[in-house]
Amino acid sequence: APPTAPPTAPPTAPPTAPPPARPTAPPTAPPTAPPTAPPTTAKPTEGLKCRKPCKQKKKLRKLRKKYKKGKLPRYVDVNIKDIVSYCDLKTSKCCVKDNPKAKLCKL
Repeated sequence: APPTAPPTAPPTAPPTAPPPARPTAPPTAPPTAPPTAPPTTAKPTEGLKCRKPCKQKKKLRKLRKKYKKGKLPRYVDVNIKDIVSYCDLKTSKCCVKDNPKAKLCKL
């Protein structure tokens, strides 16, 4: 008997490229519980970093007019009665910049 050819396998799909490698994330620390802080009633003031910004509407009147005309940025350094402060001209609130003991709200 003549030798027979081995049975042929059905045609297979062409090999596909492996999926793209995912970037490996660096190991992360286990999740920790968020610090429990007492709830605050005041909204945090964007840009100002002190706990209780002081409203200084009268003292910022001229600067606010310039801000509204686009001549000044929203956040500026202001010297109020020899207290260097960082103020938000949109809200008229200020934080003492360098001296945490200064009583800006009392002015």
